Amino acid sequence: MRSSFSNPSCAFSIARPASGAPCTVAIGCESSVRPGTNGLLGTVRAAGETQGLGWSLTIDPTDQAGHADLALKTQDSDLDWQAGSLAKIFNMWSGSQLWNSPSSVMCLHEMSWHPMAMSVFGPTAPGTPSPNDAMRAELDRFANISLAPPGMLTPAVHLNGFVYARMDWGGFYLMAIHDQIPHFLLGYYYHAVNTGDAEFVRRSWPVLQSVAEYLLGDAGMNMREDGLANTPTSPGTPNANCTALPGPDGAYGPGQNRNSTITDSGIGCAGNWFDVINFGGKDAVVNALAIGALNGMAEMADLIGEEDAARTYRAQHAQSVAAFNKVFWNETEGLYGDWKDVDGRVRWYFYTWHNFMAVDPSYGIANQVQTKRIVESYDSNMARIREESNHTAEETWCTPTNLRGVAAEDAFVSVRGDQGQFGYYENGACFMPFVGLELMARGMAGNSSAALRRLKEVLDVYNATRFWGQHAEWQGQPGQPLRFDGDDVLTNTLILLWGAIRSVFGVHVSLKNGVTLLPSGPAAELEGAEYRFVVKGQPTTLRIVGGKTVVSTDA
Repeated sequence: MRSSFSNPSCAFSIARPASGAPCTVAIGCESSVRPGTNGLLGTVRAAGETQGLGWSLTIDPTDQAGHADLALKTQDSDLDWQAGSLAKIFNMWSGSQLWNSPSSVMCLHEMSWHPMAMSVFGPTAPGTPSPNDAMRAELDRFANISLAPPGMLTPAVHLNGFVYARMDWGGFYLMAIHDQIPHFLLGYYYHAVNTGDAEFVRRSWPVLQSVAEYLLGDAGMNMREDGLANTPTSPGTPNANCTALPGPDGAYGPGQNRNSTITDSGIGCAGNWFDVINFGGKDAVVNALAIGALNGMAEMADLIGEEDAARTYRAQHAQSVAAFNKVFWNETEGLYGDWKDVDGRVRWYFYTWHNFMAVDPSYGIANQVQTKRIVESYDSNMARIREESNHTAEETWCTPTNLRGVAAEDAFVSVRGDQGQFGYYENGACFMPFVGLELMARGMAGNSSAALRRLKEVLDVYNATRFWGQHAEWQGQPGQPLRFDGDDVLTNTLILLWGAIRSVFGVHVSLKNGVTLLPSGPAAELEGAEYRFVVKGQPTTLRIVGGKTVVSTDA
C-alpha cells in the first residue's frame, strides 16, 4: 500500500540562491527539525534551541533550471513508485550546508557517496543543468576549502595534501579521522564515471595528486611502505590518545588546542566514519577505500593520457590488494577483519562496510570465491544475531554496521550513549548506505534475484517509515520493529538505490569499461524492466529482454 503523506511530484531542481552563490539544489517533499544539545552541537545552537529546516520545490523557468527523476520502469508499479519516492525525498541538497544532510554537517568522509548517489537519476532535458553540474560545483568547492594549506606542520603529521573531514559544526573538528583522504579521490572518480569529463579531471589533477601523495607518502599515511595505509593520528589501541590537528586557519576545534589530545575534548580518537569506535592503525575501512581510490586514480590517469601515473597507481593497487588480503582476510569466518592496531592486534567485529566494498570490481579486493563467502557469511551471521536476540527477519530487516559486538575497550562513550551495547548506533545499528552496499554485493555474488527480494523488503519498511531518522536500532523488545533515531536524516540513503539497481539489472559501471554485464545476469522477475541513467556523459538505457540485460546509449 502506498503511503498518503509523500508527494510523488517532488523532484530535483537547480536554483540560484539569493546570496549569489554557485548553483545549488533545492527539493521539496519533507522537512526536518533538529534540537540543539549541550554536546557537540552546542557550538552552533544553545541547549533547548530548535532549528527547523524546510525545503520547497523550485523549478526555475529560465535556463538555470534542471529536473531529474529516477527513471525506473518495471512491471511492478508499487516498486517503481516507492523507489521513485525514496529518490525524490532523499535528494536533499540545501544551500551552503552540503551533503550529509541539510540539517547536519558537511562530511567529506562521505565524499565518494555524493556522486554515487547522483548517478541514480535519469538524464535531464537537453540544455538544462543536471545533478552532475551541481556535483561538479561541489567538488570544486571542496578542492578550494577543504585541503590543508601547503607547508602546515603539526606535532602529529605533515599536512600537505591532507583533506579535512568535517565542517559546519563550529569549524573543523574530529581531525583524527582519515577516511576522507581516499573518499576525496573516489569522489572525483565517480563523478568522472558519471560525466566522462576529462577536462574537469585534467584541471583537478594537481589537487588529486597532492591528496594521493598524502595517502601514499611517508609524510602522511605511508601506504607505499607495505601496501597498507596507516592512520597517523589514531593508534587503534584500547584507551587510545591521539593529537588534535588544527584547521586551515591554524585554529583548533571545540575543546582542543595544540597541547591537548582529541580525547581531552570527549570526542574520541577514531580514524574513520565510525567516530565512536576505536578504529586506527591499519584500518580496513580506510584501506578498502584507499585501494578503490588507487584504481580510480589509475582510470582517471588513463582518461587524461597520464600513462606513467596510471602504471604507478595500478602497481600500488596490486601491492595493496595483496597486503589487505594477507592482514584482514579471515578464512574461517569468510569475512574481513576491521583494523590492526599499532601493537599488531587485529579486531574481528566484522564491520560490513569494507566487507561489501571489497566485492566491488572497482575496488578489486575480493575474488569471486571470497565474494560469495562474504555474502554467505553475512547471511549466517544475521541468522545467529536473530536467534540470539529473539528477533524475526522482519524485525531486523536492515544491514547492521557490524556482525559481532564491539568490546567495551574499543567503544567510546559518546554523545549518543554507551557504545558497549550491541545493536546501538555504530555498534550494530543500521545506516541505510550499508543496506545499498549489501544489495550491490548480492548481485556481485551472482544472486540478483536475492537482491530484488531484499530491495522489496526494505522498500516496504520505507513505505511505512520514510526512513525518517539518522539510523535504525533494533534494541527494542522482540516483536517490535526497529526504531529510527536522530533527527539528522541522512541523504546518503540514496546509496540504497545505487546498489540495488546495479544488482537487479546485473551490471557494473566503471570509467574504464562503462557498463559491464555480470555473468549471472539480471533478476529474471524483472523481465521487461527499463532503467535510464547517465554513464560517462551519455544517456544510457538498460532493458531486461529474454532474461538478459541489453545496454543502449542515445545517439
